[in-house]
Amino acid sequence: MNLTQSKNWLLYLLFSFILYTASAQVEQELSYNWESPLEWGGGNFSVPPWFAENLNYHGHEVLHFHPDYYNYGTEGFWTYNFALIVNELDIPTTNDIVNETRLYFVGLGRILGDHKNSELSIDEIEVKALGDWKKNGHKNYQKYLLQAFDPWETGKAIMLHVRVTTWLCENKNQRVIIYSISPKDFDNQIWKLLKKDSESFECK
Repeated sequence: MNLTQSKNWLLYLLFSFILYTASAQVEQELSYNWESPLEWGGGNFSVPPWFAENLNYHGHEVLHFHPDYYNYGTEGFWTYNFALIVNELDIPTTNDIVNETRLYFVGLGRILGDHKNSELSIDEIEVKALGDWKKNGHKNYQKYLLQAFDPWETGKAIMLHVRVTTWLCENKNQRVIIYSISPKDFDNQIWKLLKKDSESFECK
């Protein structure tokens, strides 16, 4: 084998190793199944996301939107679930959820949407826990009120009700944190839909 062939072989091995490593990482990140029984759709991306790079979570995010998420004045406006599948294994504290949620929604308001507000301050996003963590089987959940900013339709402040549910994946190597969100009160019928969609999440 001459020098040129040796270099090409080394490049091939390096390229193969990079592809293998990337594939393994994607496989780890995507070790879940979430087929919405309501046929809600959305998107997915890496965490921390580009609009909130200061988040302390690392992994993947998947979103399921109510069909009327963007339609102001409808029952499903600003109603959706999103799941964080992260490498941080410890159950988050209330302060963790408060701080990470504020960073996330400040990023949304500053960077995304037709009504983004580049001057939006973290002090303008308020997150309030409604009690402590509670257990439901192997899952923990907690309710919050979130004073956020709507960058999509109104460009105004919006009060959101939030239920955060978390548990360790079956492989014990990742944790899932699901945010269920709606402007509607927790006793509104919309929460039955949010629950049905979120409970279809399976973390392998």
